[in-house]
Amino acid sequence: MSKKKVLLWTGIATLVFGLVVIGGLAFLLRTILRDACISTVTTTLLSPDGRFKAKLGYVNCGGTTDFQGGVHLERTDGGEIVSGILGFRGKSDKASLAWINSNTLVLGGLELEDLLWFRQDSFSALKVVLKPGQQDKAPSSPSPE
Repeated sequence: MSKKKVLLWTGIATLVFGLVVIGGLAFLLRTILRDACISTVTTTLLSPDGRFKAKLGYVNCGGTTDFQGGVHLERTDGGEIVSGILGFRGKSDKASLAWINSNTLVLGGLELEDLLWFRQDSFSALKVVLKPGQQDKAPSSPSPE
């Protein structure tokens, strides 16, 4: 084989090997950092009839991302876990949760422009009410996590 062909094949093999190594390292790094997000629950409230547990909190995924807050809902009877009702920008220390009755959850203290997404399942038998800009102080007691 000529010297040019050997040099060409060596260059191609080195390039392919380098791409495989870099791709593997990138995959490994992404896998490690994906689990680096830290979730903090700031408020947990049990519904008046005890069927639902609402959690208000935020996620911090590191220095290059902003905090993202949200409300998560769980059924306490061992049934469905709803991963998220809504998400909002930042920690929002002004956000508050309150149950008006067993089927109505009120989220207050947020501005609508901070709302990132909202998902309300029509089959959940639960209504979520947003009261932008005001903290709701409806009667409700925090429950232990």
